Amino acid sequence: MRAHPTAIVSPKAKIHPSVEIGPFSIVHDNVEIGAGTNIGSNCELGVATRLGDGSPLRIGEEFDDPLP
Repeated sequence: MRAHPTAIVSPKAKIHPSVEIGPFSIVHDNVEIGAGTNIGSNCELGVATRLGDGSPLRIGEEFDDPLP
């Protein structure tokens, strides 16, 4: 995983090594991010959010979809 120095990433998140996380983005506890996913700047992934392989998340988007 490559995360911008200003990104905040929970150590409890499960993130594929190929994921890139942009500036000022936040990844909360128990988030799952699949291979090839690119998180843009100023994004926030809420607790227990799951993004599949190759999912894009762009500037300023919020995604909070609790796992079942």
